[in-house]
Amino acid sequence: MTFHWTKPRLPDPDTVEWSRVRYTGFSFLAVEAEAGPSPKLKVSALAESGERIDHFEIRRGGR
Repeated sequence: MTFHWTKPRLPDPDTVEWSRVRYTGFSFLAVEAEAGPSPKLKVSALAESGERIDHFEIRRGGR
């Protein structure tokens, strides 16, 4: 189980709604990280062919 901290410093469980499986073959996760005042993490799922089959991005702070 994962969680994030609330302002009163209490753990709040994370929930995620998952979609059905779209790809069942080999895949590779590529991760790009950007530092700075608004750091960013980009995660892509790549098929064996190199085609991007899914992705998400996480940003912290800033806009």
